[in-house]
Amino acid sequence: MADPIEPNSADDKAAKIAEIQAKMAEAKARREAAAAAPPVPAPAAGAAAAGAPADDKEAKLAELKAKMAAAKAKTAAGTASGAASPAAATASAATATATVAEPSPSDARIAAMRAKVSETRVTASPRPASKPAPSKNDSDVGVWFFGRRSFLQSVGWMSFFGFLTIVILGAVRAMFPRVIYERPPIFKAGFPGDYVPGTVSEKYKDEERVWIIRQTDGSFIALLAICTHLGCTPRWLTSENKFKCPCHGSGFRGNPNWGVNFEGPAPRPLERIAIHLAPDGQIEIDKSKKFLWEKQQWDDPAATLKG
Repeated sequence: MADPIEPNSADDKAAKIAEIQAKMAEAKARREAAAAAPPVPAPAAGAAAAGAPADDKEAKLAELKAKMAAAKAKTAAGTASGAASPAAATASAATATATVAEPSPSDARIAAMRAKVSETRVTASPRPASKPAPSKNDSDVGVWFFGRRSFLQSVGWMSFFGFLTIVILGAVRAMFPRVIYERPPIFKAGFPGDYVPGTVSEKYKDEERVWIIRQTDGSFIALLAICTHLGCTPRWLTSENKFKCPCHGSGFRGNPNWGVNFEGPAPRPLERIAIHLAPDGQIEIDKSKKFLWEKQQWDDPAATLKG
């Protein structure tokens, strides 16, 4: 019967196997950690100060994970070897603690990336200042600036509005017919008692271009105030008893040979027009009926109104 204090051969073999496995796992973890973790550059002072609370938190979390792994290793060693020697259990726990304490490859990569980000933020060059927007004084060239583009635009708009104006004026002008408004040839010149015998009335010379003459015997004649040379309007000169054309100097006699040419370039005497009494007793003149001296028409009864 074996001594209960000494472990049997089966327990020693199981403890040795567990110890060898723990050492192999520890060595493998160290190799993987060394191969995966790149050299971590020392962070700048600002980044280190900023990441201090996060590092403390990660250290506490790693310590807690190590304790949990040690407890788990102790339980596994007790289950596998039964009554294994205290030295083997202690070795297994130490190996598990060392394995957990060593950072895993993923944790090492995360730490390296965080360090790089912190270093990049600290050492990054400042963003260049944006170019200030031009002020109003810089961009304002003044109201009198007139370049080639502005000139061409102005010419184009002026041409357009000029064409539009011409079209509108033409359309408005087309609405009114081209009619020459002439005064009617027949008009009334008042009553016979309004005229003094032996005088020339110029009352209707400007408006109707007609002289109404009451002769000394009381009869009336009407002379057309149009020079027979080139159509100017002669003037009656009472002091000289003649009609004088201001354009070319033609002269026409007064009383008693009213309108007979005697000087200047006028080729013939003035023209007489029809004169008669209207039903209301007024003198009525008809400029559409003319009587010419060279055709011996002055003796026509319609050319003289008896007094």
